[in-house]
Amino acid sequence: MTDCVEGVVLAGGLGTRMGRDKAGLELAGEALYVRAARRLSAAGCSRVVVISRSDLAPHPVVDGFWRDLHGGQGPLDGLLTALENSSASVISVLGVDLPKVTAESLRATREIIETTSDVDAVVLKSDGGRQALASSWRRDRVLDAARNFFSSGGRSIHRLLEVLVVHELDVADDVLVNVNTPEQLAALESE
Repeated sequence: MTDCVEGVVLAGGLGTRMGRDKAGLELAGEALYVRAARRLSAAGCSRVVVISRSDLAPHPVVDGFWRDLHGGQGPLDGLLTALENSSASVISVLGVDLPKVTAESLRATREIIETTSDVDAVVLKSDGGRQALASSWRRDRVLDAARNFFSSGGRSIHRLLEVLVVHELDVADDVLVNVNTPEQLAALESE
């Protein structure tokens, strides 16, 4: 593991379609925020924090909890919070509702960032499109762009990607399954 990498679980969403906060929901007997933190740790992150709007139970794999700096204005607020609060040169991000993203794919995003000097972010991509919440970001190249984008009213993390140099890493479609509803969670439980 390298000290220059920090893992961040983005768990600050409202969970409206789920009917409740997703972070504490369990899949295979494990809370989704813990599952995501384990993946980031296994991907080589030297420290893992969770950005959440609710109080979550401490867990040995989680090194800390942060709140969104701007009151929970979407995933971009979470990313900006990570960039602002971290001193790591590389930040790997995983959305709490992406339970099938593998540690290997996250490690690959980090390795591309660490070995390719002209790339700002590496995101996982499948046939369904790219997933900015399963990614690694070069902090020194992204922080000012994210601050400026956010302060000018931008809230879409995908729009932020349009002004950055982004590398897309292809993965299978099922890796980027997003869990937003009780039915989607139940379907994953039955696999």
